[in-house]
Formats: sequence, C-alpha cells, structure tokens
Amino acid sequence: MGNPLTNLGDYNVARDLVKAAGGKWDIVYNNIGKTFVAKATPKLLLKGGFIGAGIIGLAWVGREVSRFMNERKQLIENEPALKNEFIEILDANPPKTNDDPACDDEANKQEGENGKENDLDKLGSDQ
Repeated sequence: MGNPLTNLGDYNVARDLVKAAGGKWDIVYNNIGKTFVAKATPKLLLKGGFIGAGIIGLAWVGREVSRFMNERKQLIENEPALKNEFIEILDANPPKTNDDPACDDEANKQEGENGKENDLDKLGSDQ
C-alpha cells in the first residue's frame, strides 16, 4: 500500500489515530472517552449542584413548615389555659379608671389646673 487513500474522510482520521497509538484501538477509545468525559464533567457537576441545592432547599422549607405547624398546634391547644390565666390576672389587678385617685393621667391634671375639659371628657360626653 504505497498510495494512501485520502478521500475516506473521518475513516482516514481514525486510521491515523490508531497508527499513532501503535495499532491498538483500546488506547484510541480510552482517549476519546476521556475527552468526552472532560468536556461533560463541568456541565454534570453544575446540574448536580443545582439538583442538590434544590433538594436541600425543599428539605429546609419542609422542616420550617413542619415547625410552624407544630408551634401553631401547640398555641391552639394552650389557648383556653392562657385565656383563664389572663382573666385571673385581670381579676386580681383591675385596670385603673379616671375616677381612681391613683391615676396619673396628664390630661386629668391639666383639667384641674386650667379648669378646661380634656379630650377624654369630651369623648365620654359624646356617647
């Protein structure tokens, strides 16, 4: 074969690669495979990273929703006891009124000093 065939296209390229590899197709296949893997690796790692981040994000959201629902359930269960405790506190310490001399309302002090009606009295007289 003194005259090489040059019009065979990619087959000629493959023959030249095998000839450079010492006639072993395994070496050529390994080199081609390594090239494709090297090209595909960054894309695969990026996709894997996005998928992993998505899974972790969903797990975090699920945990937060579960925690919120548990806290809400506990608050709803404790509501009657808290209402009773609130009523007991109000019964033990009734709120101060304007008639109470211990009331330190500035408006009441000004009414006495100026002899004018304050805003609280105006509200009470409108009703």
